[in-house]
Amino acid sequence: MGGWLASRFGYPTAFIALGSLAFISLALWITQGPTTRRACDTRRDELDKMAEVDTSALFS
Repeated sequence: MGGWLASRFGYPTAFIALGSLAFISLALWITQGPTTRRACDTRRDELDKMAEVDTSALFS
C-alpha cells in the first residue's frame, strides 16, 4: 500500500496515510484495551482450574 501511494501520490502523502493508520490503531488499542481485557478474562476461572492439575507425571 505504501509503495502504491508513494508512486501514485508521492512520498509525503504515503507517509501521512501510513502514519494516520498507525495513529488510529494506537488510539483504538488505548481506548478499547479494557473492553478486550474484560472479554478475555471471562475464561480465567477455567485457566485457574487447569493450573491445579498435577503435571508431575508429564515430567518423569
